[in-house]
Amino acid sequence: MSCCPADGLPAAPTTSPLVPENIEGTDIFYFDNPNSHVAVLAFPDVYGPDSGRTKQLCADLSKHYKVALVDICDGDYRTATSDRSQFATWAQERPFEKLKVKIDAIIKHLQTERGVTKFGAMGFCYGAWIVARLSAEPSSVLSAGISFHPSWHANDVFHGEGSAEKIAHDIQVPQSVLTAGNDRDWLKPGGSVEQTLQAKGVPSRFREFPNMVHGWVIRGDLADQGILKGFHDAWVDEALPFLKEHLVQ
Repeated sequence: MSCCPADGLPAAPTTSPLVPENIEGTDIFYFDNPNSHVAVLAFPDVYGPDSGRTKQLCADLSKHYKVALVDICDGDYRTATSDRSQFATWAQERPFEKLKVKIDAIIKHLQTERGVTKFGAMGFCYGAWIVARLSAEPSSVLSAGISFHPSWHANDVFHGEGSAEKIAHDIQVPQSVLTAGNDRDWLKPGGSVEQTLQAKGVPSRFREFPNMVHGWVIRGDLADQGILKGFHDAWVDEALPFLKEHLVQ
């Protein structure tokens, strides 16, 4: 098993001068908005916080909310030269229960030290699996969750094939799921996850971008007009309005 499809976009490493803050042993890149009491937790793809436009999008989002980009794997991510067949081994060292301890500490810090009263979350690829799992927690603190080109199937590493689809059975948090043409069919409009959420009455928005390739939102080349439109449609037309609908009182 691998995280990204074999025909997904390649790694797009970047560098930035941003210095993280350390919260109870976990680094976050914090983008403040002093006028907002809402925070969006951002979880990177399998290539980490410096993957493509990840930090740029967090900075953009901080025009509206506080944003905490979580270095959830402590700097130990996959690279362009990583053996795809070893993804499961890498993932098994990072069970959700272990990651949640880090996330809970960050949430508590943001509540007590930064005045945050409401949370949303967004994740890219592997990070979308984390958003899904957080959204399925009993009494989840989240009010909205967004999955960009999601790799929910990371769950199968721990609980067997088919377990990822079943995450939806426990989700009560509004979801936006934005898939590329080569993402899993069960995460696309009309798939089993949407059907499950609809049956439960959970507000959700599913949209497939059939001409886009897994990774396009953060790793796609915006010099390509088709990818630029796909990015705009996902970020400006879908993600921002969805967050506003569910996070702004």
